[in-house]
This record gives sequence, structure tokens and C-alpha cells, in this order.
Amino acid sequence: MIENKPPVIEAKKDKGTSPHLENSNLKKSFGNLLERAEVHKHQLDLNLINTRLWMDELSKKYNRAVTIDTIPENEWEELLDKYDMFWFMGVHAPSGASKNHAQNWAHQYEYALPGLDKDKDVVSSPFSIPRYSPNPQIAKSWKEWDKMKSMLNGKGKEVILDFVPNHTALDNPWVMRHPEYYVQGSKDDYENNKSLFHPVRANDGKDYYLAHGKDPNYPEWADTLQLNYARRDVQEKMQGVLMELAKHSDGVRCDMAMLLDASTFIRTWDRLLSDQEKDYISQNEFWEKTIPIIKESVKEKGDRPFHFIAEAYWDKEELGKNFDFIYRKDFYDHLKKVKDGEADPESLTKHLQYLIERANNERHYRDVLFVENHDEERAKATFGEEASGAAAVLAGLIPDSIFLVNQGQPEGKEIRPPMQIGRWPNETPNENLKNQYEKLLLLKHTNLFENGKWSTFEIDALPPDIHAIRVEAPTHDIEHDDPDEYKLGAIVLVNFSKYENTGHLPQINKDYELEVQSLSEGVIPNPDMERIGGTFVKLKPWETQMVFYSKIN
Repeated sequence: MIENKPPVIEAKKDKGTSPHLENSNLKKSFGNLLERAEVHKHQLDLNLINTRLWMDELSKKYNRAVTIDTIPENEWEELLDKYDMFWFMGVHAPSGASKNHAQNWAHQYEYALPGLDKDKDVVSSPFSIPRYSPNPQIAKSWKEWDKMKSMLNGKGKEVILDFVPNHTALDNPWVMRHPEYYVQGSKDDYENNKSLFHPVRANDGKDYYLAHGKDPNYPEWADTLQLNYARRDVQEKMQGVLMELAKHSDGVRCDMAMLLDASTFIRTWDRLLSDQEKDYISQNEFWEKTIPIIKESVKEKGDRPFHFIAEAYWDKEELGKNFDFIYRKDFYDHLKKVKDGEADPESLTKHLQYLIERANNERHYRDVLFVENHDEERAKATFGEEASGAAAVLAGLIPDSIFLVNQGQPEGKEIRPPMQIGRWPNETPNENLKNQYEKLLLLKHTNLFENGKWSTFEIDALPPDIHAIRVEAPTHDIEHDDPDEYKLGAIVLVNFSKYENTGHLPQINKDYELEVQSLSEGVIPNPDMERIGGTFVKLKPWETQMVFYSKIN
């Protein structure tokens, strides 16, 4: 079994404004609990950066060609204060074949760039990769890239790169030199299903019909070709790709990782595989073999631990035996259903409880939670402005997980940029959302939220739309103290509803000093002084409040 240790991120002390309390008694009780934690390993935030669009934006801003190693320091400052890890999407060499394919569909991208110029604005998909070397518009060489990585590592941050294992671009050199690396059909297969196969005359002068990359539940990706993981040489070649990426990153985000599982691979390509190939992949699971090899190689070189992040939508428990982090899309889907009235709030409370209990117990892998990513619609477009902020709190505060934040998400951008455009849609930032995200991300990195003990909290409220999460100060001695006793900490309340709602915090009575802060409006003056049946709370639609408490001795 692989030991999946969490990354340790050394925090910067000199940046950012930590949350502060106005109640002097509480301030004394909390001490340094609301100061920035020395290390981050439980409340991790991953910033997804569309690297090509970012370089284009910065080049226009500074009127010069900006590459990854020449980004002005002030552009990094705000990001470094908020995030622990950076996933640089779309760094690898662009595919001319993928760009040509995308230009045929340029009309589909006009929702993001009205009146776009398909020759200037359309680019290749970042998931159709001809070779794993840097796009020269991002970094002229790995040497230049490594300068940036060294800078981020020196500030306690980690660099994540794309690994797209399932397929390559149509113009990958292997296509002409080694067509045997790909899943193949016959000429009859091609004639019967031309959308699934790509005809190639390889360097040996022979004709081949190579299958496009595919998820068994969806149509093929026409600008890709499917690698055949039922072959030893293909698995060894892709291990070599990972070895190279490990020299230039602290981890990889593995696109559609579950497609390589033997059962899924055979289900997808059964008819095109020989019995020998089926036997090989069944006995040689790629991830099970490869991940320990890569991790051990990095460890032997004395480098920091190397992380594997899986984009996966099934077989997660099996993948989790080797992966460090795996997407949890079900929570995102659940948030959408509750917001749209398709699921009841009690089910969301139970889901939160499950995630927190899971985080507090031993398990093979940790969750990647999100309210948008490059594949999904923008959070503000999906949930609405206020609801998207509430959803971010619920997804962002689950302990011992990664909160993935897409570039432009904190600014409330609403247009999801297609992967095949080379510049940002023109949008105005939403300052209210930006301020809320800033508060949330800074709060997550305080000593209390990083090192505290997490649980769900039962609130008396009808209807049950207010979701409550409690974090108790790490000084609470759970071995000798009553685990149900509330001494010092915070209760985060999220009204995930379009209606104003009220409730009582039954355990928080007159024996406590209190301060209530709204994530959107700041300190709420004069919280319930009577506290009959506990502290009374009232939340506006989609509002988040934090109840900081300290028991009076």
C-alpha cells in the first residue's frame, strides 16, 4: 500500500490580512488562532490557471511578450498569499492538427468571443498533446520553466502539470513512427465507422486505422488518438513521460484517469483487443505499477513528495489506493440539485457530515472539491452571485482536502472560456464576490481553521436550510475533556437557500463570549443577549456567518 502523506506548505507570514475580532475578551482568548498558520497541510487551495490565456493577458497588459519566468513579481503576490498549489493547465506544446480541427468548430466558441477571428483566436486543445515540452509562448524551454518552479518552491508553493494519459494528438511523432502504440481497427472498421477511426500512412509505408481517444459513455475526441495500454511498450513509454514531468513539477493532474483501469479499458475497446492484450492489461494495471515507481524515483533524488491528482468519476476507491487526491464531483452535483430544488437540504447536511467524518478518519486518498472548473460552467452562472459564494464556503471548508479554485472564479466571471480560444472573454470583475473569496481563503489558512478539530453542528432550524460546521480550537484535549463540550472555536453557518432563515445554536448559551461575523457584511452588532434555548441567529438568503465563541470560566 502506498503511503500518501499530505503536502506540507510553508506559509508566508508577511502577506495578507487575517480575520480579526472586535470583542476584546474574545481576542484575548483566541490569541494567535486567527493568525496565519506556519504550515498548511489540511486546508489546501489549488489555483487552476489557464496558462495560455494568462500569458496572453499579461503580454497585452505590459506591452511585451511575457513568459512564465518573466512574470512581474506583483502579479504573483496576490496569488501566493491565497493558494498553496498551482495547476498550470495547457503548458505543453500545441498541436497544429488540433488547432485545425478546432477552427472547423469556431462558431461554437462565439458565445465567449463574439466576432472572433478563427485564425488568431482559435488554438489547439490543451488535452491533445503532440509532445510533453513547453509551449514556447509560455516557456522557451524546461530550463526557463524550472526557474519559475524554483521560485514557487522557495515560497512554499507547489507546481502541478497536466498529464493526459489516455490519448495523444493526431500529430504526435509516435503516430508515424509507432502506429502500433495505438488502438487499431481494420479498413472495414474504418469504412463502417469513419468518425471513430483516423487513417494514417505511417513511415513504414503501410496504412493504419487508429482509433480516436474515447470515454465509453461519450463520443470520441476527434483531435486525439487512443493509446493502447494493453501493450507493455506503451505503458513503459508513458512511465517515461511521467519521469520527465516529475523533473519539472511537484505533481500531475491526470486527465480522465479512470479510463486506464483494465475493466474500463476492456469495456471500451474489447472488440479491438487480442486475448493476449486483454490478459496483459488485466495483470498490469498502469497506475498500480507506475505511481510507486515515480514516487520512489522522486524520493531517491531527495525532492519534495510528488503528488498524483486524478480526474475520475468512477472506480475511485480502486484508484485511491495509489492516487493522493481524487475529484469529488458528486458534491458539486449535490449543491446544484439543492440550489435548484431537486434535492432536500437534509441530504446536503448528511453529505457534509459524511465528508467531514471521512476527512477525520484514515482513508487512502483525499478529496478535490470545487464549485467550478474548466469543464463546468462558471459558478456565478450556475448558482447565481450570492449562491455561488455560499457554495464556495461549503466546498472550501471541508478539512483535509483540496479546494480547487478556477482562474476568474473569485472575480465572479460568468463566461466559461472554451479550451480552444487563446484570449479571455471581456468581463468586469464582481467586487463583492472577490472580497468574499479573499476572506474565505485567508480564513482557511489561520491556525484555527488549519489545525482545529472539525465536525458538523446541530442547529435548531425549520426549515433545515442552515448548514452548520464547527471547528474547535486545537488546544481542546479530546483525550481528557468532554468531546461534546464547547470551549473555544467557531461555528460556520451557511444559509443555502433563497429565503431568509432563523435558528438557534442550542449549546451556545450565556456561558459564552460571542462575536458573529458575516462573510459579506462584517461584524453583526449585538448578537442575541438572552440566549433562551441557545443563541438565536438570522441569516439572509445565501448568507454565511461565523460565530466565534469562548466559554467563560
